[in-house]
Amino acid sequence: MHVSFSRVKTWRRCHAAHDYKYNQGLQRKRRSIPLLRGTILGEMLDARAMAQSGSRLKPMDVLEKYRKKYRVLFKEEQEKYGDIIGDIKRIYEGYERKYADDPWTYLKTEHLLTIDLTKDIRFIGYADKVVQDREGRMWIVDHKAYRSIPSDEDRFSDLQSVFYIWAYGIQHPKDPIMGFCWDYLRTKPPTIPEPLARGGLSVAKNLDTDYDTYMEAIKKHNLDPADYKETLERLKRETATRFYRRVYLPSPPKVLIDNAVADMRSTAIEIKNLGDTLKDRNMSRDCKQCEYFNLCQAEYRGLDADFIRKTEYEEKPPHEEEMVNETE
Repeated sequence: MHVSFSRVKTWRRCHAAHDYKYNQGLQRKRRSIPLLRGTILGEMLDARAMAQSGSRLKPMDVLEKYRKKYRVLFKEEQEKYGDIIGDIKRIYEGYERKYADDPWTYLKTEHLLTIDLTKDIRFIGYADKVVQDREGRMWIVDHKAYRSIPSDEDRFSDLQSVFYIWAYGIQHPKDPIMGFCWDYLRTKPPTIPEPLARGGLSVAKNLDTDYDTYMEAIKKHNLDPADYKETLERLKRETATRFYRRVYLPSPPKVLIDNAVADMRSTAIEIKNLGDTLKDRNMSRDCKQCEYFNLCQAEYRGLDADFIRKTEYEEKPPHEEEMVNETE
């Protein structure tokens, strides 16, 4: 039996969600815009990394592919989410500007990690990237697309990094990994400042934008950058970490890895023994964020769940390790 980090998290969160996803193999026919946006950005970053090895696929080719495939969906969701393709393009272009002088050499993309937890349970995962920095140190990289960049407290509970460092170390004992890097991108693009009624642009400190976007607005409206010197200097300082950030974590101590792996193994054994029978719901305020919310509620309340199942879901076994991470 295979268990991934995502499967363990799902089981710990809700047995019913685990049943829908891993036993029944259900997924939405139409992916949510937030998850789809994370998928597109992830594939664009893959194309960017593979360009180092001569791949002809360009990040903007990926974006165009999705624009054609989901043009009807994007049009329907435009009122709620805005110009989705345009926003993704701006987010990616900002990433390119930020890392124009990228210190990484990309060694592996979607690197498969497999380790046996017991004689009949295997952990499986995919590392987004394995890179080497300019000092020759190797890092496992995980791209994360979030509306807001998480805090240190949020990262404390992100044990995926621990499992990947542990698995890679066993699988590649001669290639020492320095640690883990969260490569964050905000999925909310910088706000484009509009002209004020009295003329000029807002200089409010809470304007959620970056240096390049603000400068483009100055040029567009034929304004003098000297009049906005203080704002531009502040945005130049803040832009460094407001929308894109790479957070490095050196390999954790052995005791932490041992404890995390022991917990993973315990949960995996529980899934193997009870995963086909325990289907109870862990109902909480977080249920509305679950992709199975409509189906689960219909079955719980005795409504026409078969109709929802047929119209909103399809049977498709999940990827062994889901790599899209975005919250709205």
